[in-house]
Amino acid sequence: MGYWDTSRDPRILMALVSSGELGRLVPSARSRGPWPKREVLGFARKANSIINNLRFTYMDPRAMAETEEVRLLAEGADSLLRALEVALEPDLTGKRILFHLGIIAGLGRRLSLGRIDDPVVAVDLYAGEVQASHEHPEIRGLKVCRVWVGRLMTVVTNDLSVEEGDRVGVAVLPPREFGGIISEGMFLGHGGVRRGVRGEPGGLPRGLRPEDLSEASRLVASFIREHLP
Repeated sequence: MGYWDTSRDPRILMALVSSGELGRLVPSARSRGPWPKREVLGFARKANSIINNLRFTYMDPRAMAETEEVRLLAEGADSLLRALEVALEPDLTGKRILFHLGIIAGLGRRLSLGRIDDPVVAVDLYAGEVQASHEHPEIRGLKVCRVWVGRLMTVVTNDLSVEEGDRVGVAVLPPREFGGIISEGMFLGHGGVRRGVRGEPGGLPRGLRPEDLSEASRLVASFIREHLP
């Protein structure tokens, strides 16, 4: 099938960034009790080494998704995710640690999408359904939404027309705080949130136009560029 430049594949670069961010965030994390801090730091170092090696293999993405290295990354990250979802305080640092573990855990799933170089595939994209929404209590012009994507997540949006029951596409992004409320992603759309997105919540969104992905793609590319060592 020809050459594929894995050294520039956004999925690999994002996973590399995430392994580095884990090492930076974990020392300052707050927990609700004992937690495997040393194990997480050790995993971050190991993951960084593995992903750096994968970056320069120039393998087809689908073939890479089936490698033992990617399987081990997924197993290690999934195991830590289960432990830290309970152990860490749900503050911004804790949410960011969980996000970066999720990036590493899902690397194989994203690589299995094939030869795609759009930065948006470096993060998880879900079909979702808005379960609840209300105006932000502190910041005018923002709305806080709880969205079911196979799990509940919070999205803060500037589209005030979003309502309970809307079927939407969601990009899971590095968590950000808006007036004390942590947003875990963004709604997909161009000129407003795209409604009527098809797909089971937690699965890939269907019925999106290319322009619906453009803002999420820009944000992911910017994050990689700012954090890549």
